[in-house]
Amino acid sequence: MKIFLVRHGADEEGFRGGWSSRGLIEQGVFQSRRLGEFLHRYQDEYGIRTIMSSDLPRAVETAREIERIINKETNYSEDLEGKE
Repeated sequence: MKIFLVRHGADEEGFRGGWSSRGLIEQGVFQSRRLGEFLHRYQDEYGIRTIMSSDLPRAVETAREIERIINKETNYSEDLEGKE
């Protein structure tokens, strides 16, 4: 089994920290689409079966762009929020 960890696409400059309701900026959406295209191209080689994501807005937006392109449904979980 292979596990790929992906950070969400770009969000607002100057804002950092976990649990906000802020989403991706245009560049972040573009980055997420590009990643989706890359993963689609190598989907068979990588054996992608599942997408998992935190339920934070910018992570959800990133996952939705990827799932739309590789045609896999995402499993969202608050357990993946990375709380300290």
